[in-house]
Amino acid sequence: MDIKEYHETPFLREKNRPPMTKLIFRHIFGHVLFILFLLTAVLVFGAWLTQSLRFIEIIIEKDISIIHYFSMIYLLLPSLTATVLPICALLATVITLNKLITDNELIIFKSCGLSNWQIAAPILLAGFIAALVCGFFNQYLAPITTEQFYEKRHDIAQNFSTNLIREGVFNKFNNTMIFVSEYGQNNMLKGIYIEEENKKDESSQTEKGSLSSINHSSGGYIIFAKSGYLSVTENKNVLYLYDGCRQEFSSSALPQEESDSPGKVTRSKQNIAYFDELKYDLDIRQKDKNRSKLHNKISFWDLINPRADLQKNVRTKLIIEANRRLVSSLFILVYSLITCSVMLTGQTQRQGRWIKPVIVIGLCLTLHISLLSLLNSYWKNPYSISLCYLILGFFMIGSLTIILKPAIFVRYRRSNSLKIQNSRQGEIKNV
Repeated sequence: MDIKEYHETPFLREKNRPPMTKLIFRHIFGHVLFILFLLTAVLVFGAWLTQSLRFIEIIIEKDISIIHYFSMIYLLLPSLTATVLPICALLATVITLNKLITDNELIIFKSCGLSNWQIAAPILLAGFIAALVCGFFNQYLAPITTEQFYEKRHDIAQNFSTNLIREGVFNKFNNTMIFVSEYGQNNMLKGIYIEEENKKDESSQTEKGSLSSINHSSGGYIIFAKSGYLSVTENKNVLYLYDGCRQEFSSSALPQEESDSPGKVTRSKQNIAYFDELKYDLDIRQKDKNRSKLHNKISFWDLINPRADLQKNVRTKLIIEANRRLVSSLFILVYSLITCSVMLTGQTQRQGRWIKPVIVIGLCLTLHISLLSLLNSYWKNPYSISLCYLILGFFMIGSLTIILKPAIFVRYRRSNSLKIQNSRQGEIKNV
């Protein structure tokens, strides 16, 4: 059959045309997905840009390339997407239904015989897909990328070399300040100044002419050296210093009879140790290995089944984080149901159409904040997590009931309006 015969036969056109219900389903579904994708892209890009500016100092201080920097920053995208997706799903659903009401499309759909469930089905399907994506990001992808992000960040921060210790600049590494006046031949450092912040002194005393070692976690002191070089041995960053001294100041209280003025008087004491050769251990990589894992870097199965050897407060944090990930996915379904139940029920009037979106957004945000606060109260109330899921189930069942059987809600509103009208008529008769 050629094209001309097809267009000249109305029966064939009607036969191959998709039903009205499918057209409306595709129209609403495509509109919701487009707005959801647009809002998610905008919010994720804004949040990603804000987060990336926090680490811009890595480019300045560590002197790394832009490509290397963005190869680390893009790993934040899955966790940011999972964070903003519930709010984006709520806004996309509200915007779509509000547009249907404003353009009188909702009235046309209902005049064609479509029920509230048939109109809400594409929106709920889009919410279900968004919930699956959010769950995949939260449970699987975000922990992997977050761990890779922190590993790259720590590697960049800990990857010392003589090129990163810039001459003529005070280079700060954690609690250590290092200054090098100039570079010599074979990357030898000249005019080295090291200052350590005050901590409990754990360093061993040095003897003149001997090779000693000072840990990065030692007490406050100052080191001067004529020359030296930086070496990485056994995953440790070690500075070998030559011909210098180590100065340390300690204070002690004077007895009351020795002091002329009343009150506590301190006397400073200076300790100086000279050395021919000194090994200064920065000990940063070893310190980083002992750092505990962040909760957002742990997989879901490790969160929901914490190890028995962990402390009670750590186990509680892990359980709260696991349930927070689950609840964030359920938020999308609940928000879609609440929005459809409120905006599809009742009269659809263009006048005062902003009331329903405000009610929906206010209700969903209140529910969001309340349930997250309820999850965090698991420290004091062990039944708070169960109560959280009960509240979510109540809103889901209630919203589904209103969508499937709107006559119950309409009948309830009519009975209340009749009561109000009868009471007003009675007041008028009494007057």
